[in-house]
Amino acid sequence: MKIIGIEEHFWPQYFIDYFQARKKYPRIERVLDESGQKTWRWWDSSEEYHPWLPDISISKLCDIEGRLRDMDETGIDMLVLSFNPPVDEFDAAEGTALYQKVNDIIALSVKKYPDRFASFTSLFLKDPRAAADELERAVRQLGFKGAMILPHVEGEYIDAKKYWPVFESAARLHVPVYIHPQFPPRERLKLYSGYPELIGPMWGYPAETGFAALRLICSGIFDEYPSLQIILGHMGESLPFWLPRFDRSWNSLRGHTLLTNREIAEGADARPLAEKIKNPPSYYIKNNFFVTISGMFWQPALQFVCSAIGADRVLFAIDSPFESSKVAVQFIESVSIPDGDKEKICHLNTEQLFNL
Repeated sequence: MKIIGIEEHFWPQYFIDYFQARKKYPRIERVLDESGQKTWRWWDSSEEYHPWLPDISISKLCDIEGRLRDMDETGIDMLVLSFNPPVDEFDAAEGTALYQKVNDIIALSVKKYPDRFASFTSLFLKDPRAAADELERAVRQLGFKGAMILPHVEGEYIDAKKYWPVFESAARLHVPVYIHPQFPPRERLKLYSGYPELIGPMWGYPAETGFAALRLICSGIFDEYPSLQIILGHMGESLPFWLPRFDRSWNSLRGHTLLTNREIAEGADARPLAEKIKNPPSYYIKNNFFVTISGMFWQPALQFVCSAIGADRVLFAIDSPFESSKVAVQFIESVSIPDGDKEKICHLNTEQLFNL
């Protein structure tokens, strides 16, 4: 059975070298930890740093030949590569130029192995118009298959109208946008005080990404661009499990607003959600979203998602190199779902969505 993975991270060595040589902050530094293992620090300022990634993760992220060997060993036919580190601290010009350079480098790897790799384009959203232009360049000139972006930009979520040119461009080009998890905005980190483990994959990642996706739905963007397709990893960042509750809330609040008089007087949109979007939220999740199995290799979850939104909307992904390719392949090969659905998830849906 053919297998294509679509949340597979690749960072060109150029990016690591660029960040390490950077004089301004943020920058990165390679050090030895207490156990003598090589690891990396992320410096926010001259006085503040936090642990970043272990050296082994950096090595795997930058090693395209190693990725090929892993694919051959585990039976994976193709990966859709992506580059998405959060570097909001850059100004718009520097970030845009860096991401353009990275896209050009990744395109060379894809060109070298066109039967094994495709790629999402990376977009620096601080300049949304430039990001929309880069999406068009990457699709039309570099042959990329869509865009991967993060849920917020310095705490501002991507449903803000200033970012709509990116989504308009994706809809016009008929390519999907993958929303990849990110740490919560800095001002919300205090909510995790005392439990830093909750900030990332355990809760903060899915919470922020699902929240950003719901904001997009509520913004009306899918009524504006009905063909726009969004991809969410990790079984949909929990959204498929909430469909009835989303719709009941959408319907029960007809004719009501939850805003205060002061908020209304200050110009806030007082219309209830049922007047802001034409359809209940579940409609958009079932028609404008795909979900992947990345990092969620659990049969009950997959069976539920297939029943809730349909196997036509589910895609295979690993989240490599942070998750095991071997575990992901063994899971999809052994899971108890119809063979036809398994073929859709492993490659047919992806081939159609990405025009492979």
